[in-house]
Amino acid sequence: MATLHTSCGDLVIELLPEVAPATVNSFVFLAEQGYFDGTVSHRIAPGFVVQLGDPTGSGRGGPGYRIPDELPGGDFEDTTGIVAMANGGPDTGGSQFFVVFDDISLDPDYTVFGVVSSGRDVLTRIASIPVGTNPNTFEPSLPLQTLYIESVTIQR
Repeated sequence: MATLHTSCGDLVIELLPEVAPATVNSFVFLAEQGYFDGTVSHRIAPGFVVQLGDPTGSGRGGPGYRIPDELPGGDFEDTTGIVAMANGGPDTGGSQFFVVFDDISLDPDYTVFGVVSSGRDVLTRIASIPVGTNPNTFEPSLPLQTLYIESVTIQR
């Protein structure tokens, strides 16, 4: 289990090492090093996801290494609260991850490594943060209020 202490409240995530062992191991390692502490979200896509884990807050940052994909063996029927590794193509995961807001058809090209087990009300608060147009992507996903991870606690 991992608890993301965010500026909107706590999200408790059940990690799935049986599904994505390398990804969970990397996430836990980074969390225990304080890597995520104080990082801001650079992307809130309404009806889709909130993206976290970039130390630069730009959408381009990472830990300096890449994680190989550990792709799920099929679609997830209930995708609300699914936690997956963001990527820029095959085998490019690092530290950026996203949490799905709504029941959507999740693209099978993302490594799913957790699910929110507590804090759906926090997801609702995050989803209600107003957004503007991101000047780099022209997507309406630039948070107009700061959302950040205060810290991450790992429970073994």
